[in-house]
Amino acid sequence: MKYFLVFIVSVFMGCESSRFKKPDNLMSEQQMIDFLSDLMVLNASRNFRIQRDNSKYFVSDSVLYAFHKVDSVQFADSNRYYASKPKRYERIISRAQARINSLNGEVQQQIDEEKLIKKTKLNRKDSINSDFPVKLSEPIKR
Repeated sequence: MKYFLVFIVSVFMGCESSRFKKPDNLMSEQQMIDFLSDLMVLNASRNFRIQRDNSKYFVSDSVLYAFHKVDSVQFADSNRYYASKPKRYERIISRAQARINSLNGEVQQQIDEEKLIKKTKLNRKDSINSDFPVKLSEPIKR
């Protein structure tokens, strides 16, 4: 019974409607989707290296904030506010993830096209030598 009472109290406290006030500088849902999808790409590419030169290409978070014209406090406040509303936050995260999946599909399509082009270049026969009747290793008879 004591555990049941603790459970009921925690449910009512957990269902509090406004844990965090709406900040004055709240980012819109679309801004959050854009920012979070770019943040996901940025975090995924942190240790990416170009194979032909062993240098790292690093984009700092400050560039991301400048690109989206927000500051870290505004993002933190907006993130905290939306996180306190699970259904809205889940919708934002799922849309950002859908955008990442879309980008992944586009990149994979480009990779497949480049592989196909490379494969066709390798399989292309030389039109001059393909029909040449005499092999170069044979002596020419007179």
